[in-house]
Amino acid sequence: MKKNIILAHISELKENSSKIIFHKGMAIALFRIKSGFYAIENRCPHRGGSLGDGMIDGNEVSCPWHKWKFDIRSGISPENINCRVKTISVYIEDNLIKLSHE
Repeated sequence: MKKNIILAHISELKENSSKIIFHKGMAIALFRIKSGFYAIENRCPHRGGSLGDGMIDGNEVSCPWHKWKFDIRSGISPENINCRVKTISVYIEDNLIKLSHE
């Protein structure tokens, strides 16, 4: 059975901002960029830096610790396509950002 999990209200994020949310022991970095709302695992695979605390530049976020970059939409590093973070599907319903979780 699917459950719709509310992550935030859309008003909580301005364009080019992020919010860190914890769900079932996992830290999620929720982003609002020009093209919409996206979520990725909040842990850089290099040394575990918080991507939700990183600098947003267009569609990319840079890890605040060592500047590794990831595409917010795909989770893929533009510098090394074999390096990625998990993406989490989100959608908007009634001005709420939600994820669908089984």
